Amino acid sequence: MVREEERSPLSRLIDIIKPAFRGELNDADQLFFDQIAEAASQNESLKKAAEVNSLDKFQLVFKQVLESMFI
Repeated sequence: MVREEERSPLSRLIDIIKPAFRGELNDADQLFFDQIAEAASQNESLKKAAEVNSLDKFQLVFKQVLESMFI
């Protein structure tokens, strides 16, 4: 069993989203999530927010950026 802190943020995100799809994610879904993760890792404003904010405050910024990427 993998401890929670050893799991990547993307793995945790997929675990949260999976129930909405009833666990039926396929390779195309994985590619989509990989693309979102890559875009987020290249986002300069997100990087700066991570550097200057506490985890709680960063999560708020991350949620907003993630929602905009999904839309």
